[in-house]
Amino acid sequence: IMDIHEIARLNIKAIQTIQSDGPYQLCGHSFGSWVALEMAFQLQEAGHQVSQLIILDTGIPSEKDLSRISNWDDCEWLILVSKIIGDTYNKTLNLKLEELRELNWEGQIDLLFSEMKANDLIEDASGIEEVRSLVEMYKAQAQTMYTPRALKVPNLALIRAKTLLDGFLDGMPAELQNDPFWGWGQFSQSMPRLE
Repeated sequence: IMDIHEIARLNIKAIQTIQSDGPYQLCGHSFGSWVALEMAFQLQEAGHQVSQLIILDTGIPSEKDLSRISNWDDCEWLILVSKIIGDTYNKTLNLKLEELRELNWEGQIDLLFSEMKANDLIEDASGIEEVRSLVEMYKAQAQTMYTPRALKVPNLALIRAKTLLDGFLDGMPAELQNDPFWGWGQFSQSMPRLE
């Protein structure tokens, strides 16, 4: 499921098996921040209180130019995912596009798994399935479009890293890059907190 409205609905259903009424405190990172925002809207529309929404290191959902990635093959996605993993953990994953193109999908995933294992980023027990799922999830999420409604939550906080990875803001409109809240202020009834 890659429809954020449906993911939010299913997450609310799961949460309400444990806590049927608010106030709710929600938190999200990356794609999960968009899901948390939609959850907050759906909960409020159903009459529940959302006391806090915390966003971890993510810009608002905005129009994005998918033309650069629209024709990518699996090899190009694997190179990008390996770079993100390497940058995140300050490791070098030695995947080469030409080498990947000589392999089938299983061989490509196995090569990424081997590089992650060689850099102590994954254990054998985690298996190739976890790597395959990670790549597929990233591909789908990178291509997901979501336009939130013009609703607001009472209390919003953005927690940002002090140092951003190279290319972290790529694709984010310039006006959002220059906004310390990365656009989240438009979804908050009060001044968002920046931490």
